[in-house]
Amino acid sequence: MPDGMRHKIFDALEAQLRAGLTWPKTIAWDRIRLLSSEFGDHEIPVVQFYAIREDIVHQHGKLEAHMQLSIEVCLRQTQFATCDQSTLVDYLEEVEQCVGAQPNFGVPGVIHARYMSVEVDLHTIEPIYYGRLNFDVIYHKPYTGIC
Repeated sequence: MPDGMRHKIFDALEAQLRAGLTWPKTIAWDRIRLLSSEFGDHEIPVVQFYAIREDIVHQHGKLEAHMQLSIEVCLRQTQFATCDQSTLVDYLEEVEQCVGAQPNFGVPGVIHARYMSVEVDLHTIEPIYYGRLNFDVIYHKPYTGIC
């Protein structure tokens, strides 16, 4: 059976990012793109996010999930977007502040999205810059005898 809680978290995070950020042309979680060539110029800058892993902690009849979530900002020089490190740093800061404004995404059962780290990947041969903000999203997972 699919875990409806993850879907609720992703939908709420997408809505929060759309409401709080004005610059992304694309915000996505259901169709992640791995190569910069997969983005059309009209889609840049991009914010996409995905779960990397989930750890479960058993707590007296409840399960506490720790979902490792990455939010990625992608920039490439286009006629519509600037690609430089200054812009990337500013965009990462705005995403961080947007998530921090409501770190439980307004979803019942989500305890907190704990900010863990930031990574930057600059490709200077083909000017495309990636920045990743990594979060530990802690939430209560329905206990359905899965142990």
